Amino acid sequence: MNYQLNFQAFSGLIALPAAVTEHLREASGIAIKVLITVLSAPGGKPGPEEIASTLGIATEDALDGLKFWISKGILTTEEKEKREAVKLVKPGSNTITSKELADQMEHNAQVRCLFESAEHLYARPLNATERRTLLYTFQSTLLPVDVILMIIDFCLRIGKSSVNYILRVCEDWTEQEINTHELAEEKIRRELDKNEEERLVMSSFGIHGRRLTKKESDYIGKWLHQYGFQINMIRLAYERTIDSIGELSFPYINKILSEWHKHSIATPEQANSRDAKPAPKQSDEAPSYDLDKLSKRGMFIPEV
Repeated sequence: MNYQLNFQAFSGLIALPAAVTEHLREASGIAIKVLITVLSAPGGKPGPEEIASTLGIATEDALDGLKFWISKGILTTEEKEKREAVKLVKPGSNTITSKELADQMEHNAQVRCLFESAEHLYARPLNATERRTLLYTFQSTLLPVDVILMIIDFCLRIGKSSVNYILRVCEDWTEQEINTHELAEEKIRRELDKNEEERLVMSSFGIHGRRLTKKESDYIGKWLHQYGFQINMIRLAYERTIDSIGELSFPYINKILSEWHKHSIATPEQANSRDAKPAPKQSDEAPSYDLDKLSKRGMFIPEV
């Protein structure tokens, strides 16, 4: 089909970032509509509710569209802008002097064990900044060295090698009173199990190259642990979603799984059986008239 631009319709223009074209294959129809709505909004940044009202879609779907473009770097959040503009420095972590660092390494066997074991886990020497941060972690959280080392090993296994990230995890575990070897082992086991569950669901959904949002992670936890569904049922709900609306939608999948859970449907066979439409009921009774007798009387019986 031949076509050309109708320049008479160009009474107003919106600027579309060229980088958007790199994500068109992956973007859903709703995500594209959400982006156009954001770019065409006069002098403001419409929220999920306003976008949903404009497009006639669910607020959750509008939020998913925004999160997609945020994950691609096309949109950003005010919180992220603030984090990038303001460099947060942990109190005390940058006040440890070179002399204090050297004294601790020389006279404190626990600190020396922490540094040497951390270097073994990293498979490289620690730089001065990393040593200061780990020393501050040890001094401020009061966690045992073995627990800090378990946290370092866990963070490296999930691809988080930053000592600042390790510090945040240590502080979080301190607040949760995860401060013994046994409690740390149990916490790590749960976290690794959760990561593997999410990896399997993401693979089933064809999600690659991005992390789950907290809400998406919460959905998966709900389906697996509150509802007790196996991965094959979650995959089936995903396929039903694609068949129905043509795109991935966690809220839509959740509606399907919630309905199945409500009716105690736990297997694909039960789901398919429930969805199957009953065949039209056929009467076994003979007609009240005899076609042969009517024909013999010379009556014309049209074929049906």
